[in-house]
Amino acid sequence: MTRVTMRHPELEQEIEVPEVSVPHYQASGWQVADAPAEPKKTARGRRQTGDEG
Repeated sequence: MTRVTMRHPELEQEIEVPEVSVPHYQASGWQVADAPAEPKKTARGRRQTGDEG
């Protein structure tokens, strides 16, 4: 079951609710929070070869 993060404009706390319950919470003033940004993948450093100094 997919869960959705929601935020209320008058509260600092975020909650996670089942996606099917979103309309119920929206009727009470809760809003769907932006999806958290996924961590960026960084390239690993190159391995040095014997030719590099």
